[in-house]
Amino acid sequence: MPAERFDFPNNQGHNLAVLLDRPDGPIRAVALFAHCFTCGKGNKAVRLIAHNLTSHGIAVLRFDFTAMPAARSADAEPHEVVVQETRHGTFQQEVTAGTHRFLADEPVAAGGLDSGPGPYDLLLAALGACTSMTLRLYADRKQIPLVRTRVRFRHSQIYASDCADCETKKGMLDRIER
Repeated sequence: MPAERFDFPNNQGHNLAVLLDRPDGPIRAVALFAHCFTCGKGNKAVRLIAHNLTSHGIAVLRFDFTAMPAARSADAEPHEVVVQETRHGTFQQEVTAGTHRFLADEPVAAGGLDSGPGPYDLLLAALGACTSMTLRLYADRKQIPLVRTRVRFRHSQIYASDCADCETKKGMLDRIER
């Protein structure tokens, strides 16, 4: 079950975002996970710990009590996406799409905190969501008994000089496989 998000403003007008992870079955206990990771509650280790606890029937209320930046999260208008630095790590960004908020980052190997998907992952996710939604819409309209869609994408880069049909022969080209 995805984590539920709750925002609590403090006296200075900063929001403390709290995530509640619930087990799929009955709740045996509740854990308060107040951590001091500078990379925030979206950190991979934090998510794995919360997931492990929920798999044992323990609901987890988690927050990073150090992650209350001076600048408030930008509000996004409908059909608008706002991206701003969190100032945690080199690359971590808070993405606000309408009422939805999530982190984007780079992998540790690239100098990031791996606290969210990277730019290419987000691009592939957008293409995949669009493809899957279009297939579902088409199947429903044509009354095709489609049980579930799954679209797999892969990104790589190739040298332009290795591409026989490309207009340019210089630099690198992005290659997306579906």
